[in-house]
Amino acid sequence: MFRLPAKGFRTAIQTSLQKPALCESFIKGPVRNRSFVFQTCGKGLFSTSSKDEKQSYFEMFDFDASTLQKNPFELDTRALRASYLKKIKIHHPDVAKEVDPNTSQSKSAELTRAYNTLLAPLSRAEYILQQKGISTDSENVSDKDPEFLMQIMDVHEEISSSRDSPERIEQLMRENNIRKDEEIYKISTAMSKADWELAALHVSRLRYWNTVDRILHEL
Repeated sequence: MFRLPAKGFRTAIQTSLQKPALCESFIKGPVRNRSFVFQTCGKGLFSTSSKDEKQSYFEMFDFDASTLQKNPFELDTRALRASYLKKIKIHHPDVAKEVDPNTSQSKSAELTRAYNTLLAPLSRAEYILQQKGISTDSENVSDKDPEFLMQIMDVHEEISSSRDSPERIEQLMRENNIRKDEEIYKISTAMSKADWELAALHVSRLRYWNTVDRILHEL
């Protein structure tokens, strides 16, 4: 059974405070799991997107601007997937033979990167906040939210004392899923009110719980 020492847990939590990045392995195809946890690989999540890019990720998949104004976080993921599959087929190198292969591959990678970003709640929220000019870096979250940090440490203690009990680990997973769903709901509520700073706080919390989720699945 995998054992993560206290130091390892703290390192994982500190890593989760940094803005996650999409590794090259994650842009080869669509992400099917809504609870997908992005891992850090040394590249910024949006490092490949030009600041002068005319289309947003939402526009790339033809989402109506008026709908997004109400709450851009509440995205129809089925419509997103349908649009992605349609567009990726058009730009696939084997289909777009009249287009330069390098251009076709670049467009396919861009579409997949945009799709994965919008599909996962955490990266979607981070993207929206970035578009609003709100930082999602959370290096000082312990100073801003000490009570939440204490909650994280309590969860760590529970994990440490339950690592030899598969039943307890499963229970902790269920409890953590509830916490993630609560943060996703709070992110959506904050964004519906255009309270971007509050949304950023809950994004930081969701990033913590995603890290806990990864740790639990590695036990």
